[in-house]
Amino acid sequence: MNIDTSQLDVGEVELIQWQFDSSMGSFKTHLWKAIANADGSNLILLEKAFPSQVQAYRRFIGAEGYWMDLLRRAGLVAPPPSSKDEETH
Repeated sequence: MNIDTSQLDVGEVELIQWQFDSSMGSFKTHLWKAIANADGSNLILLEKAFPSQVQAYRRFIGAEGYWMDLLRRAGLVAPPPSSKDEETH
């Protein structure tokens, strides 16, 4: 998978890799499993050590439209057609 990282932070890159089950290495794989399974108080503790990853995860689970926006910024899906494109067709 070829991810355009120019508009992403490290947590966002790793979130994409985790969701697509890319080879991230044992530590990163276990870290993301821990983030996904942590309760609120443990997520706060993880965020102190891995702020970018936990913030990306929080947006992933709670911000509507974040995932598709992230995939677009990563160059993995095409942007939606603009209103100008729709008017010309």
